[in-house]
Amino acid sequence: MHTHTSNLFDDFHTMTRNLATAVDMPDIAEVFLPPLCKGGQPHDSEFMAIRLNDNSVGISYVLLTEDYRQSYEKLCANPLITRSPAALAVRFGSPDSIEHMLALAALNAMCSHVMRSKQMHLDTATDSLGLLNIQSGDHIGMVGFFRPLIKLIENCGAQLTVVELDDSYCQQQ
Repeated sequence: MHTHTSNLFDDFHTMTRNLATAVDMPDIAEVFLPPLCKGGQPHDSEFMAIRLNDNSVGISYVLLTEDYRQSYEKLCANPLITRSPAALAVRFGSPDSIEHMLALAALNAMCSHVMRSKQMHLDTATDSLGLLNIQSGDHIGMVGFFRPLIKLIENCGAQLTVVELDDSYCQQQ
């Protein structure tokens, strides 16, 4: 007997398909793509965004290497207007960094639409951090510095490793 083990990307793909089936999802109205800067993106150009026809917005980091410049500039010249966000979101986890970036923004826009339209009941009562069941001896990895979560994690007795590219976030008090 063969058992299938899913991974995070499989879970997101399933969620995306279920969401697209359960909710009337508007098409993409606009894609905002900042210029790709050499040597990394400045603060005011770190994110790209997808806006749906109902004005729901999803964002994603622009974390692309110089290798993607030509593909990115081609995308900037011909953005994906009137395309289903679900068609992009299922590419979440793609080895192609541009597809992955667009997929994350599309998935975020879809979630924004669901929250705005109230077409599905959202569980706002459950403590999402509590669902992680963080305990003493756990080692938590945080991608991005989220100051409000630091004390909560430390109070559980867990070890915390923060991965943040911008040192200025970690130095702020």
